[in-house]
Amino acid sequence: MKLRLTDELTQISIQRVRTEDHTKRQFESIVEDAVTYFKPFHEWLDEYLKTAKNITVELDLPYFNSPTAKQLLKFLMKLDESDARVHVVWIYPKNNDILLERGQELAVMVDMDMEFRPK
Repeated sequence: MKLRLTDELTQISIQRVRTEDHTKRQFESIVEDAVTYFKPFHEWLDEYLKTAKNITVELDLPYFNSPTAKQLLKFLMKLDESDARVHVVWIYPKNNDILLERGQELAVMVDMDMEFRPK
């Protein structure tokens, strides 16, 4: 899982390695207890969104399980409900319609415009 959240001052990455650095957050995407696992990220996000103005999110996920999908939905809902101007890019393998459709489903659930970009 790769997620990059950027604004003018901050870049956050979620990949396969964890760090405690608030400017670069990294997590794995295949976890069964996703609520506990993503709790520190959601706590950080709540604080970040209090002052964020323009946010670009790039989601590049080769695979994610159902518990992670719920956390992605929660993440996108928080972005959508924030006062920030948000641009979400869903990056998916060119020949993987399943990942494209999962991104489209999340966009519909949140009622959010997303850019879908094949790679």
